[in-house]
Amino acid sequence: MSPSSDVEWPITISELAQRVGMTIRNIRAHQSRGLLPPPIRQGRVACYGVEHEAVLLRITELQAKGYNLAAIDELLRSGSDEHAALHRLVLAPLLGQDEVTLSWEEIAGMFDQQPDPDLYRRAVESGLVQVIDNGDVVAPSASLLRAARELVDHGMPFEEMFDMQVEVAGETRDIARRFVELCLRCALAPYGAGGVPPQQWDDVQARFENLYQRMTSVLGASFAVSVRRAAEALLSERDDGRGESAG
Repeated sequence: MSPSSDVEWPITISELAQRVGMTIRNIRAHQSRGLLPPPIRQGRVACYGVEHEAVLLRITELQAKGYNLAAIDELLRSGSDEHAALHRLVLAPLLGQDEVTLSWEEIAGMFDQQPDPDLYRRAVESGLVQVIDNGDVVAPSASLLRAARELVDHGMPFEEMFDMQVEVAGETRDIARRFVELCLRCALAPYGAGGVPPQQWDDVQARFENLYQRMTSVLGASFAVSVRRAAEALLSERDDGRGESAG
C-alpha cells in the first residue's frame, strides 16, 4: 500500500477497498453499522478520505486481535481507553434499558398532579430523574412510571408513594454501586491479572448478566423478608394496642 501522502484524496470506494484489503461489501456494512463516517460527496459520487482509511485499518487491527463488532464499535466510539470501553460494553445491558424522556409537566400529568417545583427539586437531587439540556427529564424506567400510576389508580396516595421513591433512590445509591462493582469484579475474576483476551469479552458479558440476574433475585428476596418482618411487627404492635385498650 502506497503512503497516504502519495494518494490524491478523496478516492472511490473501490480504491479504498484495495488500499485497506477489504471488500466493498464489508466497507458498506461497516458504514451501515455506524462504524465509518459518511462518505465525501463529489457531485453524485461517494468518495473517501484519509480518515476513512484510518478507521478501516483500525477495525482490521482490532478484528485481528479477536474483538467482535460490538466491542469494536465501543472502542471506536470511546477512544483509546480499551479498559474503560470494554467495561462499558459488559455493563451495556444495564444502560438506558428502559429510560424515557418527558417534560416535567408530562410526568406530573401522568399522576393527575400539577407540576410542583419542590417535588421536581427532590426528584432531581435524589437521582430519581435526570435533567437534560433542553429542560426535559429522563426517568430511568418507563415501566416504573406505569407501575406507579397503577398504584395511584388503586388508591395509593401520590405524595406518600413519591416520598418512598425518593427515599429509596437516595438510600440505595451506594449499595447499587457496590452491587454493580461486585458483579463486574466476579465476572472478570477468572481471567486474573493478565486481563481478558479480546475473544473472551462475550463470555465476560454473559457471566456478568448471569451474576446480575442472580444478585437481583437475592436482593429482591432480602427486601421481601424485610417487608414480611415489618408486617409482623405492625401486627404485633396492633395486637398490643388492642390488649392495652381492653385492659
